[in-house]
Amino acid sequence: MKLPAVTLFSCLMLLMVCGMVSGDNSSVSDNQTMENLTNESAIVPVTPEEKLMELAFKAREYALDMGKETSTSEFSNTDGLFTRDGAYIIAYNMDGTLLADPFRKSDIGSIFIADDYDSGQVRIMRDIAATGGGLYIDPATQKFWYVLEIDTSWWICAARQTAAGE
Repeated sequence: MKLPAVTLFSCLMLLMVCGMVSGDNSSVSDNQTMENLTNESAIVPVTPEEKLMELAFKAREYALDMGKETSTSEFSNTDGLFTRDGAYIIAYNMDGTLLADPFRKSDIGSIFIADDYDSGQVRIMRDIAATGGGLYIDPATQKFWYVLEIDTSWWICAARQTAAGE
């Protein structure tokens, strides 16, 4: 009784498998590939964080090519290469002295780090820049900046303009 049942089961399985690879599968038999039938391109949306990262890397490349003086002048220009689409570049010395900011020109030359125990944003961002750079998110406001070291003496921060009162 077991042998006929096993044989019957094996035959049924063989028929099912053969049906799966028969001529019913036209894409295999005529060897045609599927073409994209939509008019939409497969563009992955870029996040605001990624836009800041891209701006920071472009500004870093510019700073390395042009030098500190030319770069900080360009970063402070409200109509410059690095002030666009609501984003801009800020530059600091490693001691926290503001070198460039297109919207706080009166603060350029001010020091924003009291000491190495300062727990403010500028010191935290400086430390991130000095250890390879990255995204800093303020835990209180959820605002974010992308920071990168230019060399061991100064660093930059890509920021987003916020509406008044934010």
